[in-house]
Amino acid sequence: MSQLHLSLLGTPVVKHDERTLTFSTRKALALLVYLAVEGGLHPRKTLSEAFWAELDAERGRTALRATLLELRRLFERSHGPGERDHLRIERDLLGIAQGRSLTLDLCLVEAASKLAGRGIAAPVGQEREEVLAQLEQTSRLVRGPFLAGFTLRDSQFFDDWSSQHREHWHLRVYRVFDALSMLYEQGGEVERAIESVSRWLRFDPLNEEGYRRLMRLRFSQGDRVGALRAYSRCRTVLAEALQVEPEPETVALAKHIRHTAPLRPAQPRSLLPPHALPGQPPANLLDGPVLRRMRRSGTIACSKLQLVSSRDGPRGVPWCSCSMICNGLIQRRSTWCSTSLAASPNGPHRSYCCSTCAWGPIASPTCSPPG
Repeated sequence: MSQLHLSLLGTPVVKHDERTLTFSTRKALALLVYLAVEGGLHPRKTLSEAFWAELDAERGRTALRATLLELRRLFERSHGPGERDHLRIERDLLGIAQGRSLTLDLCLVEAASKLAGRGIAAPVGQEREEVLAQLEQTSRLVRGPFLAGFTLRDSQFFDDWSSQHREHWHLRVYRVFDALSMLYEQGGEVERAIESVSRWLRFDPLNEEGYRRLMRLRFSQGDRVGALRAYSRCRTVLAEALQVEPEPETVALAKHIRHTAPLRPAQPRSLLPPHALPGQPPANLLDGPVLRRMRRSGTIACSKLQLVSSRDGPRGVPWCSCSMICNGLIQRRSTWCSTSLAASPNGPHRSYCCSTCAWGPIASPTCSPPG
């Protein structure tokens, strides 16, 4: 039987096999979502009164019949010969066929949420990998809140129902992201923990627990600036959305980070490609149409910058008399260097150099490179 896929965490998307369905009215989509999520069979009278409350009984039943006809025609376009309809119609009762022919992202979230709720504090080995895989896969399905941005202005019943489910699924998604990021953190996979918390905060930007976890993770990497930036973002979002200050626990954590030395120095993320050798620039240094044109013309970023191999002194370093442009260029394109730039007072101009690069792609004809 053909598959009916409903993705409801975010803007609703309905697919029949591989074809995305479009609906002529919002009521048709709303009715399909309601029947699929609720399951079971529902009286026609109840549905017509709930979705067409503004119409009298006769016109409401007519509108319901027209909507069911639209849904049936949409499904028939992908049905194989002799396939059963996804719609279940038994006299005065209506529903959507459940089972293998229906896939809901909500079902996967429910299963992952139950897994997280059973207490997965310290799974090890293969069990840990399986739990992480399930939580990770489920978290990737979350595009936003339940039926994000979808309402029916003339059906208070449906909007109330949607609001209740939005809160219900919000709590379950919270549990999934909480368990996922915690497992990564406990396993020492800090970068993955940070990435999962960042997606958690995109889903729920008012979640202070998420901000606190991100602050702790950043600080554990020696990134005090990143931790305090997360706190600043928390304050801004809460002030703009709710006109409140962060909780005392969040404020205390920020104070601790501000006045405590990190347990480890900041570890800059290395952007060196795996195949690159020390002392050699990456092959893609001058990728991009703008820089390719500059390379052909022999200049980079300004007339004072020339692309050369600078091996003067014990360390060939990037340098330039135009410090602001050179600094920006090195930050953007010097991907083989994972250290920050340091100001050098050498020469008549203020230059910038890297303390570890063994290859210097940038030089200027107007000043000497720092030693």
